[in-house]
Amino acid sequence: MKKKYKKGIEASAGLMREDEEQFATAYHKQFEDFFAFIEQNNVRVKDAVEMHLADLPFEQIRSGGKTVEIRLYDEKRREIHEGDIIMFYRKDRSEWIRARVKTLHRAPTFAELFEMPNMLAKAGFAGMLPADAVNCMYQYYSAEQERRYGVLGIELCDLKQ
Repeated sequence: MKKKYKKGIEASAGLMREDEEQFATAYHKQFEDFFAFIEQNNVRVKDAVEMHLADLPFEQIRSGGKTVEIRLYDEKRREIHEGDIIMFYRKDRSEWIRARVKTLHRAPTFAELFEMPNMLAKAGFAGMLPADAVNCMYQYYSAEQERRYGVLGIELCDLKQ
């Protein structure tokens, strides 16, 4: 597999000199093939943060209706930085979305996070009151966990499926 991949890169590099558009197409195809291989063989991406999502948030992120994932600011999330890659999986690992961290939004509570400009809409709670969005988050996390860790809004960009 490595030799085949290396030859593909060398061939793609040769295309770039001939025609940048052909190179971009070949590179994009190679990128898609690489992620198809990862998905088919259940390979983990080195240095990517992995997070599982329930069906509704997964669909919201995939459709672009949700660009901020809300989590506790626990030990795992303290290791996330702008520019990091996150692999979001459905709970059954049947599908995944790859995203890059654009911005991190920290707050002591869900209520304070949802008071930030446009946060309700970005987090998939458009049309809700902040108190209702907080109650939705309490389906996943307890008020005690919220007090202990604080919360984090992970703004995403560069989505790939």
